[in-house]
Amino acid sequence: MSAPAPDALLALARTAAAAGAWGDVRATLEGDSAGTERNGARAVLLADACLWTGDPRSASRWLNRALPLLTAAADRPAMRRSVNMQGAAAFALGALDEASNRFSQALSMALRDDDTLLTARATNNLGLIEALRGNADQAIVAYQRAIMMYQRLGNPRGLAESWHNLAISFRTRGELDAAEDAERRAIEFANEAGNSRLATMAMVGRAEVSLRRGDFAWARATAARAVTAFAALPDFLLQADALRVLADAADRMELVAEADTSIAAALKLARTHAHRTQEAQTLQTTAQIMLRRGVVDAARTIGEQAREAFSELGSVSAAEEMAEFLAGLSR
Repeated sequence: MSAPAPDALLALARTAAAAGAWGDVRATLEGDSAGTERNGARAVLLADACLWTGDPRSASRWLNRALPLLTAAADRPAMRRSVNMQGAAAFALGALDEASNRFSQALSMALRDDDTLLTARATNNLGLIEALRGNADQAIVAYQRAIMMYQRLGNPRGLAESWHNLAISFRTRGELDAAEDAERRAIEFANEAGNSRLATMAMVGRAEVSLRRGDFAWARATAARAVTAFAALPDFLLQADALRVLADAADRMELVAEADTSIAAALKLARTHAHRTQEAQTLQTTAQIMLRRGVVDAARTIGEQAREAFSELGSVSAAEEMAEFLAGLSR
């Protein structure tokens, strides 16, 4: 059987993308990588699939290939979307300054071209930058603005993402009831959008709230289901995060072998796919686990690694939190 014509191949990949089958999108377009490198529409769709499967390094490479092709074709909608995606890839790779610049550029392009959907997305993404830098109040304002725009557009996927991000900021401030409510809203909108990935992501958020409330068994069971779901997609970033939460819950239940296996798998995924923020968060959780077990030297060593990682990322509040953690070990 002859290979599909280029347009047919792109159409096949777009059908898979519409169904959320991002692994199939990658398999389809990577199967003719030479052709994809010459086709801007293919390259940007493949980059999108790489982001959705938690592979930001590959996404960045394909976006760098796509943008000159899209610029030559004067495809402004794809150009501004690609710039926003470059920001998402940079964010996942821990290059916060570059991510901030790209998100700001995408926002400027969206406002100039009256693209309300991208305006909402870029606003939400700039909130992520503020959150990681420890500016929870500014992050919340950004998410709330994005939510209002998504509401006007009737976009449940965007609403699910922004409500989940809002929940994280509430949780960071210790507002657990607000965080729980926000995650529930995120799940409602994810289900409305038919997006099981986003619904599961919000369930992991609820598991983190449950950890803080002491309901370790529910957190463990929820995180374990999420690990399986994200592995099947696959989504390496979210799988690593679910493994981190699973490890924390298992350790609190004194399931040492399960905790060790899960945290090691989370760290391996984060490092293999260059998720620097996830790596820092996993190191932070590992240090906390070591301290609970009374292994102070390991807690100090790993805690210092986490502090350095957060500092390099520009995550000031997280770095300060780890500095306080380390100071407490010396008392």
